[in-house]
Amino acid sequence: MKRLALLVGSLTMALGLFAQADLVYSGGNCVSSMVCDNGNVFVWGRNKSGSNVGLLGTGSTAEKLTTMTMVPYFFQNNITVRQVNSGSGSHFIALDCEGNVYCWGNNSLGQCGTLESGDAEKVENRIQNTPARVKIGSNGPNSAVKGLAGTEYDCNGYLCHVAVVYAGNNSSFAILGGTQYKGCLVAWGGNAQGFDSQGYDNCYGQLGCGNTNNQKYPVFVLDANKNPLKNVIQVFAGDN
Repeated sequence: MKRLALLVGSLTMALGLFAQADLVYSGGNCVSSMVCDNGNVFVWGRNKSGSNVGLLGTGSTAEKLTTMTMVPYFFQNNITVRQVNSGSGSHFIALDCEGNVYCWGNNSLGQCGTLESGDAEKVENRIQNTPARVKIGSNGPNSAVKGLAGTEYDCNGYLCHVAVVYAGNNSSFAILGGTQYKGCLVAWGGNAQGFDSQGYDNCYGQLGCGNTNNQKYPVFVLDANKNPLKNVIQVFAGDN
């Protein structure tokens, strides 16, 4: 299994955001997704995790969808999506034209960012079976883990003013827009989970947030001085 945890392009913002901001086709682990010109999201592939179905967020109870199928949530709520990405762990992240972020699919380590504060960190085969907005949580910018509560990116408890999103295997990433932390990178999901080629769990700290705890809500990716990483224009996340 490829062990690339995170590759970040941190160049001057004067170059502008890469074409990744307009990503409309994406393939993950046994799943694929796309955005049409009208902002509707379509998915296909595996729809089952363990004994649970609903990975694709279409409402179907089939184990797999072999033709592209619309995710009805966005159409029903008049939401125009401009970017979607399929994670290699079978979860999805989408960004609408207002800068709001939605996730669905595999949520075993909180990579969808939709858990309640009392939910356990790890639940095998847990599925977010319909798109939901990513939550902010309670970690403020000055706490031990630097989060977004109380900032301009906290819109009634949900993540907003985002420029780019990307899904990894057990994690999710977002480059912030807005003004306060424009160009900073946040991440959430698995931060102490992964296996090498021999099956040993040896991946820790892949979110870059300063610890090795899984994160249910977006927290800043930090630089070497433990300050929020700045001037990010592109992000890719690999397996684990």
